[in-house]
Amino acid sequence: MSTIAVLDPKVKQRLQRCLAQLEEFYPDKIVSRLDAEHKKLGEKLSLLYKEIGYRSRSDLLSAYGFAVLTSKGGRPTTTNPTEVLVELHKRYEGKELPSTSNMLVEQNPDLASQIKTLQNKSKELFGDTFKNILLKEGLLQGRAKQHERADGDRMAKQTDKDLDLLVEFLVSRHSASPNSEKPKSVPELKKLHPDKEPALTFGQREWGKSHNETFVEMLRSKGVLKAQKRSEASERRAQRSLYVRNASVDELVAVLKESGCPALLTHDDKSASLLPERIAGIDFAHGVELRVSTFCGIATRKKNLEAGNSMQYEACDSLLEFKDADGHVIFSRSYPDEDKQFLELVNCPASARSASPLAKYEGATIVSNVARSSRKRFMQVRVAYLHELTTQTLINLMCAGGLIGDDDLVGSDAWRNRDYAGMWPSHS
Repeated sequence: MSTIAVLDPKVKQRLQRCLAQLEEFYPDKIVSRLDAEHKKLGEKLSLLYKEIGYRSRSDLLSAYGFAVLTSKGGRPTTTNPTEVLVELHKRYEGKELPSTSNMLVEQNPDLASQIKTLQNKSKELFGDTFKNILLKEGLLQGRAKQHERADGDRMAKQTDKDLDLLVEFLVSRHSASPNSEKPKSVPELKKLHPDKEPALTFGQREWGKSHNETFVEMLRSKGVLKAQKRSEASERRAQRSLYVRNASVDELVAVLKESGCPALLTHDDKSASLLPERIAGIDFAHGVELRVSTFCGIATRKKNLEAGNSMQYEACDSLLEFKDADGHVIFSRSYPDEDKQFLELVNCPASARSASPLAKYEGATIVSNVARSSRKRFMQVRVAYLHELTTQTLINLMCAGGLIGDDDLVGSDAWRNRDYAGMWPSHS
């Protein structure tokens, strides 16, 4: 399925946000139980596919490389206790657990019959109530009730020493494996090590009696079981916070100063060629940048409108007016449907505007003035204005100066450990 071009910038932005969420929730690009597990995201995608022009939500997902798992895939087809528990562990990995077994059934209607069968045969299959089994497996909120029971010859033979040896064995076999290759649950461990099943069951039942954690929590903390998705996501977020794109203005300014970059850059400076597009100056000391934008309009006046002459201008949320020396409006630009369209022209603290050496370059200048008729003239006006210093401007400057490269931009924290002393180009 080919992608359909999205022309509306707002729709495109919404789509990009949804695709980013999909990438986070389904890194393998196999989408399943979207409406059950991520209802709001599913609703957003259902609106988007219609707005963009796809025949279905599945077509939209397919166009961007996602495979949609149908309702027939990925479910246990028999009432095998281990298969059902393994599937439930997959579904609740990193998600909020149900508080009752009835809620578990309601949240998994496709497994309702299997869950009911296990519930009815729990004593026979597990030697305990179904609720207690779910609590011990970490599939329900709360902790299992602890009470003595005769577990049969197999369980009676298990001791705490056997449990210690079991944990030692599991740690040696699984802790060094990549997280993606580790088992997700105790039932999976039983399938991998069938000879350890009695000891694993003993651990499930007895560990919580003498420890302040469940058997599953202990195995996960020792690296035997796969880390929860929530923990992985937290680690990714922490790592992303170190990337250069997420750095603060102060951090980037410190790097530039260390490299030898001048604290004040203007179009007259020898480093002017390294200034980013539309940036005519940068003042680190006062935290501002000098931006340049060009605006066009139809003027109805002729007097003193030659190219090179200065003009006055006033900007607010959605209106920009250009005036002559007498205060008469020459032409204006407005975007009533776009809030805060022109606010960037006044986004500079008053204290910085009064103190920064770049303030003298602010103003509006006529670039061209071409007659369209006897009464109207087409004008271009260049506006130079101070704006609060931004990370994007500093990142662009660092790229131009050779302080960071493509690897830093696509996602790496190596830039934080680099020695920048003397890196700023001296011949610029």
